[in-house]
Amino acid sequence: MKDEPLIEKEELYKIVEKAGNEALKTEKFQKMEAQDKISNIFEQFQIAFEEIQLDLENIDINKLTWKNPIASQVISDDSDIIKNLLIGVYQFFMKLAKQMQIDSLPNIIQEECNQFLNDFKEENLNLLCNKYKYNNTWIESNEKLCEITKEILNTL
Repeated sequence: MKDEPLIEKEELYKIVEKAGNEALKTEKFQKMEAQDKISNIFEQFQIAFEEIQLDLENIDINKLTWKNPIASQVISDDSDIIKNLLIGVYQFFMKLAKQMQIDSLPNIIQEECNQFLNDFKEENLNLLCNKYKYNNTWIESNEKLCEITKEILNTL
């Protein structure tokens, strides 16, 4: 993390600080209670950054694979690094994660799925299958293909 960080702590802190200061200039944040909340962001940033940095320093990089959330740069709410945060930092992370979730698929995606179901023809399936084979075999195992299919269908 220290050798090749994606973004330096100081740089990230400046971004957070600038956003906080800009927010304080708005009418909405002129009340003392709102100003306290903004100030608390800086405190929480410091705590969260230090906790994550400690956790990252304890990771054996020789054991990482692309399936590991840290190596793939995908940190989910059920990963150990998030579950082990202090309760206040965890709640802050979860609040942000919740804000990024959507309630339903956009209409255009739903329409595309319906169109796919209407146009689906089994004879086209064999043509498509050949496109994704290597040496006339699937790259993934049947179990993995089934898992991927279930994930796609559950998403829709």
